[in-house]
Amino acid sequence: VSTQSTGYLRNRETGGYLGITRKRKRLELVLVEGKEKAAPFFTSYARFISFDYPQYHIVNGGLKKIVGAIRDIDPLDLWTLSSCNIVNPASGLSFDIANDGTFDRLSSGATDMSSPSQRFDVGVSARWSLTSSSTGMPYTKHKKHGHVFDDNEKNSLARFAWMARQLITNNGRAVRPPTDSDTEADRYDFRFGDKDSEVRLRGCGISKLIADVITGKVNHLVVESGKLKMSESIDSTWDLEPADL
Repeated sequence: VSTQSTGYLRNRETGGYLGITRKRKRLELVLVEGKEKAAPFFTSYARFISFDYPQYHIVNGGLKKIVGAIRDIDPLDLWTLSSCNIVNPASGLSFDIANDGTFDRLSSGATDMSSPSQRFDVGVSARWSLTSSSTGMPYTKHKKHGHVFDDNEKNSLARFAWMARQLITNNGRAVRPPTDSDTEADRYDFRFGDKDSEVRLRGCGISKLIADVITGKVNHLVVESGKLKMSESIDSTWDLEPADL
């Protein structure tokens, strides 16, 4: 899976959305008020691509024309999502971490945007691994203990993808927060239009996939004085809201 549903990017601190305006025959990425002025984007190969101008994608704090084939993509232009709260609107629950006395497991809790244990690093598109933002531990498959957050190199990484606003495993199962917080994340047969399994990403950092080659630090898309810029600190967080187009 290389793409996911089309959506809008909303800045939580200002309430503004990413929009696109044309100035002097050039397209510019701007912050606008209201979803009616917002620009929809879709994701492909770890890029945010304009739905209305699909030859352009977000690069740093602006728009850049896509040139060449997939092999010509600059790795320094790719994105990931940091410290996201992943909520299931149907239940009102978010993914959370529960410790069973030995391992941290993927469970659920009432949505709490201030809870570090409800924050996860996720991918933008294709196959990606889920990592706890608070512990830095990846979600893995342990031979004896099943799915746990652990940095043991003998474990295999659990891979996920986005499809139809759902979190999908490598085996094509939809994952959502369990209604019982003492149990592990539920897995269901994937079905298009399954509202019960849809999830939303809240309070994410929009972060570069690869750290700056000079500073060695990861840069993030932020809003400063109404302008879009890059920063080494996650000073701005974003909600990814679905778009029905």
